[in-house]
Amino acid sequence: MPGAAYPDGANLAIPEAVRAALRAAGLTTPVIAVGKLGTLELAEKVVARGRAISSAWRARSSPTPTSEEVGARPGGARRSLHLRQRLQDARRELQTCRLHALAEEARPGPESDDTTPPVWPTTGADLTAEHKEGRVVLRWKAATDDGGMYGYQVFRGEELGGAGALLTHHASVRALSARYEDTRVVAGATYRYAVKPYDLAGNRGPMSAAAQVRIPNEIASPPRAGARH
Repeated sequence: MPGAAYPDGANLAIPEAVRAALRAAGLTTPVIAVGKLGTLELAEKVVARGRAISSAWRARSSPTPTSEEVGARPGGARRSLHLRQRLQDARRELQTCRLHALAEEARPGPESDDTTPPVWPTTGADLTAEHKEGRVVLRWKAATDDGGMYGYQVFRGEELGGAGALLTHHASVRALSARYEDTRVVAGATYRYAVKPYDLAGNRGPMSAAAQVRIPNEIASPPRAGARH
């Protein structure tokens, strides 16, 4: 149920309008209002005005009465509140089952005894960095691991005022790809990149040799034909 700051029956106008439209069309479809009916008095008023019952619930195979039937009986609002409680209990049970299922899926398996890090090919990673259409495209040779590769860490550094670029973690790439596109680059800047492989057990391999690329300065668009200077 919503908190105390939330007004009681704030959304009752919606099912009331739906019910009125259904009745105007000659339909007797029960209308269920799901909202904050925190008191028995408010529930009695809902029944008296013929709006809807917030907790009236009828399963197709259940003899549970509809909202119209409940509201027409003496003590109908009390019955409706009981039905609402039943519905809330069923929802809680369903949510609990879902949480247990998620917990089972998230439960970690046995710890890996793999302590061997991934390795690059004998020729190394052969990392290349190429500026292309406002972005830097990195390519490298795939690393291998006996226990299975998981991905690569991409490191980047920017040359500032002639000072060497400090490489820091910039992105991660799954092992299915040996390619990364860096779109967060600035014209006129020089960037250095390196990549490091890691396996399913979390072992990190050696960092590749760095590759450097300079982003060209912005080029002014040529003047349009016939434009005045």
